[in-house]
Amino acid sequence: MTWWRLFYHLVWTTKYREPVIDEQIESIVRRTVYGIADDHNAKVWAIGMMPDHVHVAISVPPKYSIAEVLNALKGTSSHLLGHELQRAEHPWPGWQREYGVNSFSERSLQTVVDYVNHQPERHATRRLIDDYERIERDGYNDVSHLDSREKEGSFA
Repeated sequence: MTWWRLFYHLVWTTKYREPVIDEQIESIVRRTVYGIADDHNAKVWAIGMMPDHVHVAISVPPKYSIAEVLNALKGTSSHLLGHELQRAEHPWPGWQREYGVNSFSERSLQTVVDYVNHQPERHATRRLIDDYERIERDGYNDVSHLDSREKEGSFA
């Protein structure tokens, strides 16, 4: 059996950051996260939600890309929300395309779990960690400053 220890903090938002995540939506998203995690032999450490975004602390085996798992989480939950919610006055808007991913060490696991589990309190007191709330491009993944060979991974 392959040994691995990989820890990720995921965050994604509703389309247009619509504040639509209520108890019913949260229940469906939680059910989906645990189901997709089970399908991928992943371990969910924590799930936290605010009205416009979702945080998940998760360990994913190296045979799956984190993008693959995240797309399954977002795609499946959005599909279920679209079908299970029959709200004519406030239809499910979907998820924004972008998402944020941070990897972290096992030593930081409890800190990240506490952060994810206490989203409402952290937002109410504005004790947020910028990197844990970010979903849009920044200097880490912005390749606009690279020439075409570097963008393609050809550094020879």
